[in-house]
Amino acid sequence: MTVYFINEGLSELASGIEKAQIYRATLFRAHNVQFKLLTSNFLPNLHSTLATFNLVDAESVNLFDYFQHALLVKSTIIKPEDADFGVDVMLKQNTDTEYFATVKDQLVGRIQVNAMGHVERLEYFDGFGNLYRTTTYDSRGFKSMSQLYSPDNQVEVEIWYDMTGRIAIEKTFSRTTHGNQIETWKIDNLLFHNFAEVRGYFYNCLNAVGENMFIMNRTNGSEWQLAKLERPAYIILMLHNHHSSDDQDPTAEILNDNYEWSLANMDQWNCVVSATPQQTLDVSIRWKNVTKYFTVPVGVIQDDALQQVHIPMKQRQTHSMLVTARVAAEKGINKMIQALAIARQSIPDLTLDIYGYVDDTNNHLAMNLIEKSLPDLDDQSAVTFHDFTPDVPSLHEQYQVYLVYSRMEGFNLALMEALSSGMVGLTNHVNYGPTELIKSGQNGAITEYDDVAQYAAKMVELFQNSDQLQEMSENAYRLSNRYSSANVWRA
Repeated sequence: MTVYFINEGLSELASGIEKAQIYRATLFRAHNVQFKLLTSNFLPNLHSTLATFNLVDAESVNLFDYFQHALLVKSTIIKPEDADFGVDVMLKQNTDTEYFATVKDQLVGRIQVNAMGHVERLEYFDGFGNLYRTTTYDSRGFKSMSQLYSPDNQVEVEIWYDMTGRIAIEKTFSRTTHGNQIETWKIDNLLFHNFAEVRGYFYNCLNAVGENMFIMNRTNGSEWQLAKLERPAYIILMLHNHHSSDDQDPTAEILNDNYEWSLANMDQWNCVVSATPQQTLDVSIRWKNVTKYFTVPVGVIQDDALQQVHIPMKQRQTHSMLVTARVAAEKGINKMIQALAIARQSIPDLTLDIYGYVDDTNNHLAMNLIEKSLPDLDDQSAVTFHDFTPDVPSLHEQYQVYLVYSRMEGFNLALMEALSSGMVGLTNHVNYGPTELIKSGQNGAITEYDDVAQYAAKMVELFQNSDQLQEMSENAYRLSNRYSSANVWRA
């Protein structure tokens, strides 16, 4: 049997869902269960990203790779001087990542390269300086996709090539009599009217042989295609977040719109998996006897991490707090800052460091809320924002308390990892993960939902009793055994 972990993409800025898949991959590999990360977006840098997470090409199946017959390809290097513009050109480096290609001082092409100087993209210009074609290269060093432009600078055709340079996938754009844009995909001499149909065809191609299991991790508008597979397969919905639109009411009539089709058609799934017992209970009560329900944590603490040397609180930065998360409005970082402002009245050297990339959606809502909260502080240098870093474990060894103030969480891998490194957790009461990970009074504290004053009081309480903080740290190490490889596999 092959188990497919379905998602749209994978980037080095992996979200919680992608990290959960990587944890699962490590666990499946250790138990010799064949799996593949199934991605459907066009990802020219996918295979360099796989290596970042210690995954190999054979553990991935991407839709475009599949139809391009490029699942397993030996890497080559394409340098700027290898670029073909159909004529002899003079290359001039413009920036570290850009070259101009000219003929008698006329621009005929532009070359974009990565940090290692390998070609990523070519742009072609006609005699009037108009862009008429771009070509994107796969990180493994082959021409992967071209876009062809109309005279009015609109993309008319997108072409993906197989390894011989022949067309494997073709996408054309046209307009109806009312001016609405429509797209047509052509693969294997078959026509598809949208990408959801393409995904469905891809799923059926994969499912044509053997026994297969598909785990839907990130719903993408084509979940219904799994319900219409031509051959039987075992299909699983993995809930990575709250199923309801109301984070405090699991029975709210309006569903989380990310899961709307999946939950409204619960009988189409062979089973539904949640990351915590409480969500499994809530889902099973709401959709009683519709399908099977299971609890499987989405995170795993490796044995070597569980056996690490315990770092005492006195060896960490004094009165230090940490957040490693996407800076988004629903993460409540502005509320953390408000609580910090209150807590610093009792502990003046209390600090908060935030690591993560900024979510600029909703007109920069997250940063707008944060900027409104910063003036509450007596000293704004008490809060420091840092770029995303993959070296999170080293941060966990330096700080004392990890903060969560989310509106909703399916689990919270960042909190799990922090606790496993001996940090003490502080969260407001949120469904579901943080209140499962933190055992209040043992490895951290839980306050009422969205109560900034109580949250601030708990900050003060945690830091004013150094012996209690140290005991909680030891408990954080110990309780993390709940998420050992052996325990999660048994789940």
